[in-house]
Amino acid sequence: MPEEGIPQEQYYREKFGEQGAAMARNMNGTRFGKMGTALGLNFGGVKKAVNTKRSHMLMEWAADQSLEKQHSLAEVLFKYHFSEGRDVNAVDTLVLAAEEAGLDGQKVQEAVEDRNIRSRVDTLLMGAKTVRGISGVPHFEVSGPDGAALQLSGAQPPDTFVHVFKRLTSKEAQGQL
Repeated sequence: MPEEGIPQEQYYREKFGEQGAAMARNMNGTRFGKMGTALGLNFGGVKKAVNTKRSHMLMEWAADQSLEKQHSLAEVLFKYHFSEGRDVNAVDTLVLAAEEAGLDGQKVQEAVEDRNIRSRVDTLLMGAKTVRGISGVPHFEVSGPDGAALQLSGAQPPDTFVHVFKRLTSKEAQGQL
């Protein structure tokens, strides 16, 4: 993804074809969008696909502060990107997000330029792709009581999670996954 991002419709067309471009034009009309609307979320703000490297770096830095702050930052970044259509790669946007999450906004520039943090993020992303086979978001890995796990990629309806939970906890399934 180029540093400045690309129009969302173009990104979806290149990744998913014309059906994807249509989806980008009406994000709230998709299955994902309808599930979000039912929960009071708006996914219609996305107008541009952006490079999220700086967001990932800021998330990694936030985790060093506390997992609670990292969680708060994730919520703010999701709102900024999906609902408000803000560029979550822009440093000024990241400063505002950090401050809204209760973090020191003055340290954002340093965090997103830190070579050690960049290296950690690159290692995490490479491991997610090559070791765990993760190629998109959201991605869920659900573990059962015996350690067996199932992975789900993409937005899923609640019934899918119920099915996975039942499968992972049923006596018949344990030891068979």
